[in-house]
Amino acid sequence: MAGFVTRDLYTVGSSRAALFLLRSVFVAEFIHPSKRLWIVSPWVSDIQLIDNNSRQFSTLCPEWPANQIRLSAVLSSLLDRGVQVILVLNKAPHNDDFISYMQYASSLVKESLTIIQAAELHQKGILGDHFTINGSMNLTFNGVYLNDEHITYRCDVASVEERRLELENRWRIQL
Repeated sequence: MAGFVTRDLYTVGSSRAALFLLRSVFVAEFIHPSKRLWIVSPWVSDIQLIDNNSRQFSTLCPEWPANQIRLSAVLSSLLDRGVQVILVLNKAPHNDDFISYMQYASSLVKESLTIIQAAELHQKGILGDHFTINGSMNLTFNGVYLNDEHITYRCDVASVEERRLELENRWRIQL
């Protein structure tokens, strides 16, 4: 697999490796957006994801304030740019506020957000057109900032396509 990036990250305690990976992946999405972005996480919170206090990301997203940018704002901005976002979450009340916000944000953009809720969901990951992240991490404060997690990042075509096919078949969504 020469030329392809493959990483296994292990976070323990306050390691910022997961945050830095997520930040890098989402910033890359603004530079070269995916047609479809899958977020599979039984539990999701509106975590602080991108530090824009110095407005260093204003060329990517001029509407962002000089502040910490939360996951919902990142996804809303990607929706505004035509990315189809698919959220696969469990039916826990914990997710209700995030779902409500995302539904409101997507009401401004025609048919770009799909929310699937499944009681039995335990798998976790993010899939774009050019990468897949899988592992034990939920997109919550504890998952990203505190917990001991194992995360794999792959960007080879075979891994990305295998994951895409698995998600599309499992959730019956076709491009």
